[in-house]
Amino acid sequence: MFLRLPLQLRHIAEDRVPFPVKGGGHATNPGFSSTPGVHISMTRFNDIVIRKDNHTVEIGAELTWTMYILILSLKASMLSEVA
Repeated sequence: MFLRLPLQLRHIAEDRVPFPVKGGGHATNPGFSSTPGVHISMTRFNDIVIRKDNHTVEIGAELTWTMYILILSLKASMLSEVA
């Protein structure tokens, strides 16, 4: 399925199909969206990457602020235990 993704996105663009992008905090109930067309979910974009300089953090589009703060505080406590 992922190998066909560029082809699928090209069809969406060529046919001007409306598409929403669902990130963290949006409802996932089938039929509850007010947007027709193809729905693109960011569900698997849920990583937090702390850069080695400890000044930059990348967060995935699926994460809500609550999840981000919880995960980041857990990582910070693990780092302080190691140090």
